Amino acid sequence: MVENDRGLRILKEMTLAKRAFLLINVSSWESDEELSSSNVVNDILSSISQINGVVLAQAVTGVYDIIAIIETDNLAEIGNIVTEKIGCISGIENWEICIGIKKPLGRLVYKLALMNKSP
Repeated sequence: MVENDRGLRILKEMTLAKRAFLLINVSSWESDEELSSSNVVNDILSSISQINGVVLAQAVTGVYDIIAIIETDNLAEIGNIVTEKIGCISGIENWEICIGIKKPLGRLVYKLALMNKSP
């Protein structure tokens, strides 16, 4: 029962964090192949992933080139991370931010809680 209690506590802590999804476009490219093979994307991903508060940064297909997930204790900190740390990275053309407004649902959240428990 102790393990389940700890997993639930971790899950609760995860849901209390403020979460934002940052949708990023890098500088214009002539083709998707050029973009995917570019060191610029890798450099941007590397820079973003080193910032405290960024829990995930990944290159994606579609309208945006990179999606980053940011988790902090408050919304002001998210704003600071986006405007003062990520927004000024060379190669980022523009970005859009989506703030999480409800508790996350799904199997991934439960699996993350279980992964964070001590043996």
